[in-house]
Amino acid sequence: MALIFESLKRGPVKTRVADAVRNAIYAGKLRPGDPLLELQLAKDFEVSQTSVREALIHLEQLGLVRRVANKGTFVTELSPEQVRDRLEVRLKLEYMAAIRAVPRLTATDVARLHELADLIAATTSRKEYFLAAQYDLEFHRTLWRLSNSETLYQVLDQIAAPLFAFISIVRSSSRAGPIVLHSHHDIVNALEGGDANVIQSSLEYHFADSYDQFVAPQNARDAT
Repeated sequence: MALIFESLKRGPVKTRVADAVRNAIYAGKLRPGDPLLELQLAKDFEVSQTSVREALIHLEQLGLVRRVANKGTFVTELSPEQVRDRLEVRLKLEYMAAIRAVPRLTATDVARLHELADLIAATTSRKEYFLAAQYDLEFHRTLWRLSNSETLYQVLDQIAAPLFAFISIVRSSSRAGPIVLHSHHDIVNALEGGDANVIQSSLEYHFADSYDQFVAPQNARDAT
């Protein structure tokens, strides 16, 4: 088996392969943009190519890899321009989702969002960046669901999942700067208040503090 991968543990084959590839990504053994060849992975893990394909589909759903028609599968990589474009679209759509969510917000929803915000902070402080990204994505998915718009949810999920995954990979490599932990609670408080301007400001603040360092060109980040 290739040395970049851990030995497969017990459980369904596709799950074990997905976990091994994911761990290699977060250990820095696979870098953003690296190709993932199904046939080679099948040989490395001594499993069927079908199991590998199912594992890669699962990783694609998590945003950790991207499958390109007629080219193959690659570890997710986004340029500063791609991050910026996704954020611009996401901000507009997430604001729409938030405004629609306000009249549907219940005390249970508020408690769940605050709980997820706490989990994001706790896992980030322990440098468990993959888990933190999953809690972060679930926080925003919860907000999108509250919009009661399947279209908004689907479009936002398509835009955001690779964004969360890529940034968590970069953070795991220790190349990212300080991580903002409090602005998730600010979003929940803004939703409770129901003021559209405050909601807009809370989202803009959250996006700026969380993502500005990833929008700057690579050479500018390296110079700081």
